[in-house]
Amino acid sequence: MILKKILSFFLCLIISINPLLSSIISGTLIKTPDGYIRAENIACGDTAISYNCTLLATEAITHIRKTTTDIVVAITTEKELFYASPYQLFYDPVIKQWISAQSITTQTTFLNAHLDHCPCIRVETISTRPIDVYHISATGPHNFFVTEQELLTHNAFPVIIGLAWLFGEGLQFAGITLGTTVLGSYIGVQLYNAQKQKEKECNLEFHVVSYGSPCPDPDDDKNLFESIKLKSDKKMRHKRFGNFYRDPDTKLWWSKDNANHGGSIFKVFKETAKGLEWTFDADGIGHQIVGKHKGPVGLFISYKELIRCP
Repeated sequence: MILKKILSFFLCLIISINPLLSSIISGTLIKTPDGYIRAENIACGDTAISYNCTLLATEAITHIRKTTTDIVVAITTEKELFYASPYQLFYDPVIKQWISAQSITTQTTFLNAHLDHCPCIRVETISTRPIDVYHISATGPHNFFVTEQELLTHNAFPVIIGLAWLFGEGLQFAGITLGTTVLGSYIGVQLYNAQKQKEKECNLEFHVVSYGSPCPDPDDDKNLFESIKLKSDKKMRHKRFGNFYRDPDTKLWWSKDNANHGGSIFKVFKETAKGLEWTFDADGIGHQIVGKHKGPVGLFISYKELIRCP
């Protein structure tokens, strides 16, 4: 009888806590070394870009659990509108705390992968049809970047210690294999708290980094594009895609990406006998975005569509 009560307690604990863990909604982009992956497409063993106190790092996805929600939080920053589950955790570098989406206000500040501060300018809680949310767990430092703005979010600790005990298996958690004792769950909670304290101390590093104005858009300051324009030896114009400038050193043609999908700021083309052929998309500082999908529109632009400029 006592054993059954203990088993029931652990099962109830697991079922009740899991919906409250940090989770992200279907369709959310996760930053990886190979580009963005949607939450519903990421798999255990994949790697994500994370933040480890003072530098960017990679971490492996270890657990994924899917549930649903009928409430989402619509969050607007200076650059984009995105949606989050109520319990998704974001890091606020001003107050140096993780904060759930349902507690975000216009006083909240986000941190992105460039370590820029991105203020929230509007937030709204919306009821919706049930949609999938994903509780994604990863190895240390237990965070990753989401959305095209690449905002830092916390992973979900897998609350399966009780299940490991129930089924007579050990569980690798925070570097320690837990056995089949009732104390396993207690130890797990203590390890979790210790890890949270470690992250809190580590995250003190965030606020000392200053990168100028809050959440600057590399496309807005035009520094890179202006330098390309000044350096260019040839210029052409397209009715739909705007101006193209050729770098005299690389012979590549650069144009602004008006859609900005996947963090793309520039489209880069190479010359062919009949026109310009798309080569890669680049971010705001001119780095190639690896693994980004390119649709059929704009893959090739004939010289007949381009107007040469003096």
